[in-house]
Amino acid sequence: MIIGKRKHLVKHSGFWIVTPDFHLTLNVWSENPKTYFLGEPIFIENSKKLLDQFELEFPNPKIDILDSTLLENDIDLHLKELKIEFDRLELFKITKVFIEGLTIDNDEVRIDTKTQFKGFEIWKMNGYIEIQSDFEKRLNMAGIEYEIEDDLTNGIIYLKAKKRA
Repeated sequence: MIIGKRKHLVKHSGFWIVTPDFHLTLNVWSENPKTYFLGEPIFIENSKKLLDQFELEFPNPKIDILDSTLLENDIDLHLKELKIEFDRLELFKITKVFIEGLTIDNDEVRIDTKTQFKGFEIWKMNGYIEIQSDFEKRLNMAGIEYEIEDDLTNGIIYLKAKKRA
């Protein structure tokens, strides 16, 4: 992770599909817990293809810069440009993400790291039981192992992808 002339070692990265609005959230954590990138929402253009084939419709997705966050030592660096590119379109085969951007102070941002699809984040709102049931059915049909975590504090169900059969 490079911010201006400063380098930070990436510790881990992953991304989730978030409902009810079907967007991606991408997290990149550095070795310093106060320095990380959170890209969201990353818009999914074809939710049918996502649900039927677990495939994204884009190599270079559209992303909301205002809601995305880049913190360095707990200081928000405010992005003014941002581009994200995944190495593949199929969710379970994505292994890398490349992020480049520019802060409002004109510091270049470059992140080239391994990443993986973590699963589905289902907010407990009207209809969430049907959404959860549909995702579980599709994961089972595709032979994808997963575990369920019920975050009672935040009102979220996580379907955490483990591996493809």
